[in-house]
Amino acid sequence: MQDHLQHGAATDQDSDSALEGGDYPIEEPVRELTAANVEMVRSAMSNSIIEGVFALIYLSVTTATLLIGLLISLGASSVQVGIAAAMPLLGGIFQPVGAEIIRRFGGWRRMICVTGITIDSLLWLVSATSIALLPAPTALTILLCTMVVQQFATHTTALAWNSWMSDVIPAQIRGRYFGQRTLILNAAGAITAVLAGLFVDHVGDREPWSFVVVILVGVTSRLVSTIFMRRQPEPFPARDRSRSFIRRITDPFRDRLYRRYLRFVFSWEFSVQLAAPFFVVYMIRVLNVPFATVALLAGLTTVSNILGQRVWGKLIDQFGNRAILSVTSFVLAMEPLAWLLAGPSGAAFGAIVFIHVFAGLSNGGFLLSSATMMMSLAPTAGKNSFFAMQALVRGTSAAAGPVLGGLLLDRILNVLVPVPSWMGTTFTVVFVLAFSGRLLAWAFLQRLQEPRSYPRLHVSVLLSEFARSFNVTQGFSLSLQSFSMEPKFDDQTIEEALQEAERSGR
Repeated sequence: MQDHLQHGAATDQDSDSALEGGDYPIEEPVRELTAANVEMVRSAMSNSIIEGVFALIYLSVTTATLLIGLLISLGASSVQVGIAAAMPLLGGIFQPVGAEIIRRFGGWRRMICVTGITIDSLLWLVSATSIALLPAPTALTILLCTMVVQQFATHTTALAWNSWMSDVIPAQIRGRYFGQRTLILNAAGAITAVLAGLFVDHVGDREPWSFVVVILVGVTSRLVSTIFMRRQPEPFPARDRSRSFIRRITDPFRDRLYRRYLRFVFSWEFSVQLAAPFFVVYMIRVLNVPFATVALLAGLTTVSNILGQRVWGKLIDQFGNRAILSVTSFVLAMEPLAWLLAGPSGAAFGAIVFIHVFAGLSNGGFLLSSATMMMSLAPTAGKNSFFAMQALVRGTSAAAGPVLGGLLLDRILNVLVPVPSWMGTTFTVVFVLAFSGRLLAWAFLQRLQEPRSYPRLHVSVLLSEFARSFNVTQGFSLSLQSFSMEPKFDDQTIEEALQEAERSGR
């Protein structure tokens, strides 16, 4: 297929909103976005950034490293830690139900978001109370059970929020806006995680009570975020294609472009998670890298991710989501092979640093372009079902990846299937398989088109944008400006984006 759609080439029959095999009339997408004036868009942008900062403070102390530390302090086994880590991935299976809830609420999403956030936060108060008052084994059981319920609230909220934001942020400026928003949020989250980690490690001596303190701070922050979420405008409700639940959940698979996107998501997430959770294990067990060094390298990845956000957002708006996805996924596809060159010292350790820098830069662009691609491919009418099925496909494939990877490392390779000595460790086999899967997913991506055409992205343009961003005298100043809570869009830019949204119906 051609790399880009030609202007005006898409018709009612072959556009991304035309379903193959559909035998029922589909309501024309309601093009009400122009009713959302410039001030409404600006208000949505500003409030969403502030809301997101408070939300990231909460997420930084209730997920990832601090969550694992809490589980360990309560005496959790490796299996229990693995279950807790898999819950957010499997939570995507709840999103089709969330889409139905949104429909039954008439398509209005703000109150669903606020309610979901409140339930999620209050459940953490239940966990915190059990940790403070009950024996560790009992508190651990309550924590894991409440986490299951929290996934439903969290993923329903995420679905409603994605649908809501795709209505109020015009497609023409989404890349730059969400790039700036992600940059600010990641910076706030990183600072929070460091401060919380220092408190737990040096003040609380990793005792359960110290985790309770940071959880209470996080819950308070999350509840504050709902104040700013209530201020975000919701100009009109989400629209449905069909009255049939079965029709709604199968629509994404009958949409030609979206089906290709889902195929890419499934193959990519599975291939990434097949090896990604074991890179740290490889560093510690095989390369004997100290844990403190591993933590510093993780921080380096976060910094690289933050610094790249401003550049990726601008490039997405200028060259489209597919171009950025293609570049970043190709770089990330090489990551498992690069780990085979890594070592604990010298140039081999330099390879580890190189991997963390480029993985951070590339992953930031990948996540941003993947999210905005999902928004651009989903039709205005029925987008909730499209978003929900993306989360379901992504969650199930991402959860299956580490399970198979762990089985290969512990139960299959060198147990049922011998590994030749020239291949070294069992990690080599898993990394090569992950590379092959990522490369296959990248090939699937090349068949994916976007609803509108964009100019081709040349390597020289990509390099010059990053060089300008990291220029000591100019780029650093521009990067600091990106941390402003006020989005840097003039009225004319927003007006043009709204006009383009009216023409395209997105």
